[in-house]
Amino acid sequence: MKIIPKKLTSNPILFLTTANILVSLSLLIGFLGLKSLKGNFFIVRTSLDQRIIKNYKTSPLVKGEKIIGEFTAPENYLGAIRIKFDMKQKIVNDTVIFRIKKKGDKNWYFKSKYDARLFTGMKDYPFGFPPIKNSKGKTFIFELQSLKGSPEEGVRFSTTEPLITLEFQVPIKELLSNPKHLVRNIAYPLSWVIFLVFIGELILLYLFAKNYLSKINWPALILVYGVLIRLILLFSPITFDLSQFEKSLNIFKNGGNIYLQQKFYNYSPLFLYLLSITSLPFQLFNLPGWLAIRITVITFDLLIFYLLLKILKLKKLPSYLTALFFLNPVVYIVSAHHTQFDNIAIFFLLWAYFLYLKKESIRHSTLKIFILLTLSLTIKHIVLFFTLAAFVAFFGKRKGFILFSLSLILFLLSFLPYLITSFPAIKQNVFSYSANPFVYGIGLGLTNLRIKFPIFQKLGFYYRYLFFLIMFSFPFIIGHDKNPIKTILASILLFLVLTPGVQSHYFALPIAIASLSPSKEFLGYSLAVGTFYLTFYAELSPLNIIPISAIWIFALYWFIIFMFENSFILKWIKIKR
Repeated sequence: MKIIPKKLTSNPILFLTTANILVSLSLLIGFLGLKSLKGNFFIVRTSLDQRIIKNYKTSPLVKGEKIIGEFTAPENYLGAIRIKFDMKQKIVNDTVIFRIKKKGDKNWYFKSKYDARLFTGMKDYPFGFPPIKNSKGKTFIFELQSLKGSPEEGVRFSTTEPLITLEFQVPIKELLSNPKHLVRNIAYPLSWVIFLVFIGELILLYLFAKNYLSKINWPALILVYGVLIRLILLFSPITFDLSQFEKSLNIFKNGGNIYLQQKFYNYSPLFLYLLSITSLPFQLFNLPGWLAIRITVITFDLLIFYLLLKILKLKKLPSYLTALFFLNPVVYIVSAHHTQFDNIAIFFLLWAYFLYLKKESIRHSTLKIFILLTLSLTIKHIVLFFTLAAFVAFFGKRKGFILFSLSLILFLLSFLPYLITSFPAIKQNVFSYSANPFVYGIGLGLTNLRIKFPIFQKLGFYYRYLFFLIMFSFPFIIGHDKNPIKTILASILLFLVLTPGVQSHYFALPIAIASLSPSKEFLGYSLAVGTFYLTFYAELSPLNIIPISAIWIFALYWFIIFMFENSFILKWIKIKR
């Protein structure tokens, strides 16, 4: 007795369509069931990180001390701010005052006292207030003040993200009567449905129609699913970073000084030059800036997909490996939902590698590769160490270092129009900016040491210098390699292992390059980060399986195995001898 009717397995189109309908309906119902329904309200949540806190600290709040937060609400009906406290802390005998108001108002909209003993054992505590109907687009200030705290016994904030979660109590009637609002709130879970449908179809085909796997046009199938997922995520809720990019773009277009007027812009102006060009068609049709930014970032995902196809063809590898990038949740969530532009920098790095592979004279390609790697570094300097690794891997130690130095000078010169008027702001917002040091890997370990042993207070400061020294030395230890992409990937993995601070979008950095040489460690890492993203961005607390701190273990394991499998460790030992 066959489980699947013969008519279905003999017709792949009918088979895929039927599987699509069945799996889509069941998964969509499941995902929507995880969303919070409370009475006549639909609870919508948006996560914010500790950057919105002006005076964030990990030590206890003492009497009279207060933390101050500022944010712009992305939705209407703001009804609560959930704050995450240190769950390991003992019961604290303190009373705190929570207050909130719209920025510019004299009087507080709401304020109340809370017994800090209630915070113990809770994942995060909801400070609720009467819903603010027209909160969307408005900036709010909130304060949390201690009345009796002491250094020995005071409220202490968590070091894990998300620290702050905004909660919006949207009436179900309004949600259902507003298609745009409904789409925005189901876009994220729906993107996961489409991804799981793709995986489900492959499994069903493998089990019941295996003969059709070899007949599939993989690039076309991967492209269709990847574009569909990204189109759905276009309409997902606007994230904090996306709102700040839109604000930066508006300042830039109006001739303002982004470094004086926008403390959350931590990059060179090149990204804004790019956005000012790509957003022109959107201006003609009076479309919002955030849409232009998302589509720009998504476009570079498509360009990487195209480049990967070209590289795989040159290396005579199967085209379906592009799915490891284009259909990887780690990638499309960071690009299409979070709207971080790390992959724009990765695109230029990959393009340089493609030119290197084309077997042209390296002398003729030097200028092109230099320009591409300089663009990679300048668009987003998170790839600083990886471009150094690329220069050394492509050109050798001496020439690679000289070219990298020239590239670094051009990156610094990109700030020239702003240096005279805003050097302190550039120094503070760009070069002194550091990611969250409290939640991941070595940064988390150093934080715990500083809390338990005051003698280690400056350990984190000194470790930053050690980190830079190791990252700059690493490409020269590895040296020129027959397969430069492995040197670059090793540098990225080392960065993820040693970084003193992290932002969640860093985890997408190795994906495009790693898809060219997949491994079990790479798949395990993608699964771990994808699971973390599922719970982090969708606020699905019941499924909080992988905390951000656990991803470091996957990155470390991947790095160690990668170094041994590619003989980098043996090579380094030989050099030492």
